Amino acid sequence: MVGFGFTPIQTALMNMPMGVFQVAWNLLGTYVCAKVPNSKLYVATAAMVLAIIGTILINCFHESNKWGRLIGLWCAPSYPTAFLVDLGLLGTNIAGTTKRAVASGMVFCWLLRGKYCRCICLDSL
Repeated sequence: MVGFGFTPIQTALMNMPMGVFQVAWNLLGTYVCAKVPNSKLYVATAAMVLAIIGTILINCFHESNKWGRLIGLWCAPSYPTAFLVDLGLLGTNIAGTTKRAVASGMVFCWLLRGKYCRCICLDSL
């Protein structure tokens, strides 16, 4: 956020709401999934759309529009909500303890591979 034109102390203070928003998205998403039947995919989709909108706000607003970019930064942490809901879907859609454990392990391995490949791709830029 220093790149947005804020001082380091302003950056620290403005990062605080981002953590609050991330906790709020996670709590809201899990609450909706618990109270509304068959809503997990809708909640995950809404969380991903919100994260995409936040990323678009950060990238498309001009550098002089600090607050618009900051709101985008506050919307972007909704992504973990979609990931948590997707992990919950994995547990509810697969029958059998062994199959569920294998599927969870496979998701974790592919997640780690994706993070590793991302580091290699970003280092090559």
